[in-house]
Amino acid sequence: MLTILQGVSWAFAGLAFILTGGRFWIRCTIIKKLSWDDAVHLLALLLLLAQIAIVSGATTVIYHPANLTQKDLSFYLRLDIAGVFISWCCFYAVKISFMLLYRRLFQISERFMKAWWIVMAIVFLTFWPLIVGILTECGSPSALGHIGTLPP
Repeated sequence: MLTILQGVSWAFAGLAFILTGGRFWIRCTIIKKLSWDDAVHLLALLLLLAQIAIVSGATTVIYHPANLTQKDLSFYLRLDIAGVFISWCCFYAVKISFMLLYRRLFQISERFMKAWWIVMAIVFLTFWPLIVGILTECGSPSALGHIGTLPP
């Protein structure tokens, strides 16, 4: 049974796939050159598809929380951590893709390049606290191996 969340998610993923295909078609036929921003854009699309697949796989657990067994709880928590991790990686891949595109467009300005490096450093520095937060949301990272047996 397809839920509304799954339907909307896969519909927008299809739209993203079509727009990405159009981007690569333009880059390959008109510009005849791909760049690093294209590679990071493709990575973001693949991460988006992985995140939607995780959410789709967890819909039975998400929509019926009262019926969770210990095994289902462990499965849900692992999917939650993986989904949040992949979502943030996708968001940051999109940020980096835009940053690389801006760098390519505005590389003639020395002041812009200095500002670009500062913003890129901020982007990278803000990514790592998110990763640490994801891995420690259930306590110590060593507890990830015993996630289904954690106390409530």
